[in-house]
Amino acid sequence: EFIQKSTSCKLNNQQFTSLTGIFYLLFGILHSADNLKPFTLKMKTDLTLSAGIGSSASFAVTVAACFIHYKNLKSFHKNTIFNDEERSLISKWAFCIERIIHGLPSGIDNAICTYGSMVKFRKSDGVELLSTSEFQLLLTNTKIARSTKQIVANVSNLLKNHPLIINSIFNTIDEISKSAIKYILEIGSNMENQELYQKLEELTDMNHCMLQSLSVSHPKLDQICSLLKKNGLRGKLTGGGGGGYAISIIPPYTSNVLIAELMDQLNSEGFDPLLTKLGGLGVSID
Repeated sequence: EFIQKSTSCKLNNQQFTSLTGIFYLLFGILHSADNLKPFTLKMKTDLTLSAGIGSSASFAVTVAACFIHYKNLKSFHKNTIFNDEERSLISKWAFCIERIIHGLPSGIDNAICTYGSMVKFRKSDGVELLSTSEFQLLLTNTKIARSTKQIVANVSNLLKNHPLIINSIFNTIDEISKSAIKYILEIGSNMENQELYQKLEELTDMNHCMLQSLSVSHPKLDQICSLLKKNGLRGKLTGGGGGGYAISIIPPYTSNVLIAELMDQLNSEGFDPLLTKLGGLGVSID
């Protein structure tokens, strides 16, 4: 209501939701700060929006962290590192914005953006932070838009029609995930162990195949995985599937020449590859 009364601009749904989140956090976090003056909030990102890679949680965590840091500065607390209590607050405020945007979020994305590293998640158990080393990660954007809602509905229909088969696929994916966590944690203490990476790559293949059997992949995602495999790497879809992104962990012994050639191949096929890190530090102040 505040936004609608305060602007004559015609806002699209994404702009309206973003402003709702910003003002929610502004009022919630800075309501008790004295002598607030007008300020400009500038944001930039390398993330593709609405592509299933946590851009909304990244946005929410960044704004919450900004306001909490601003409040600290107003109180002459010039900390350059968020303490545990502040991180907990940032994650909780960001989760509120995720609820505004998505309705019923899991809490995974805001936890990862706040704390970094990786998380283990099961709906009945909630989020468990995993302490591990950073991995080099290749994110490849198919540039194919998809509807997560429709994909979920399709899987629900498969489950209704073939409950025994689909539940067995779900159970297989669960076992793959638990094994992947085991190898990721082992790799964290032995980053050069090629055998562990090979086992993780086998699990990556199996996971993508299971997701294909649920009809949540896309020919472009399968093409990316095939290109990765031809270059000695493995990949799988991420997010809701049906388009969006494929991900691939790049072992440390992979040559820079191979990575550069692979990215050229992906670009030439019309994809958008990006090298980044998996298991980073989380929210921080530059």
